[in-house]
Amino acid sequence: MLRVTFLDNTQLQKERILMKVIASIQDTGCTYALLPVLQEAERRYKWNIKICVPYGSSAARILEAQEIPHRQFQSAEEVRNRYSSPDLLLTSTGSTIGRDLSYLYKGVCPRFVFQYTWGAKLIREWEDPRFWPTGIIVNDVIDKKITQRAWKGYDHDRIYITPSAAWDAFARGYA
Repeated sequence: MLRVTFLDNTQLQKERILMKVIASIQDTGCTYALLPVLQEAERRYKWNIKICVPYGSSAARILEAQEIPHRQFQSAEEVRNRYSSPDLLLTSTGSTIGRDLSYLYKGVCPRFVFQYTWGAKLIREWEDPRFWPTGIIVNDVIDKKITQRAWKGYDHDRIYITPSAAWDAFARGYA
């Protein structure tokens, strides 16, 4: 049920290499939106995923409680210094470190962002085109339209509609 089909179509997956993936998670929503995707990608593709979270964040508390390996950082620059050449960045619009990493890793690796809230952070925190990722994953057609309005000039073909992995994981538990 979990949908990560946008990843199946990437050039990196066609090459079937052992990928080094940086996942930047910050808040509770971001953690629950991205964690099922990371777990499925790790299971399906055997990726080497490094989860990076800000010190003292709600993501750090959730991951510690679930005993999920992660590293805590103060800044995107600190993450970049530690992991200079990943094959892929996964983050969400709820992560300011992820936003900054999207800029810092531009030209280094593909950068995909999950939009798990409808639009507000797209304008307040991500509106500068230098932060725009290789692709953004949204939940539905409404979310795609919101993204198109918020990021005028962003290539519409790089907005992927894929239902929420968090909801899929939740539904699976009650099916």
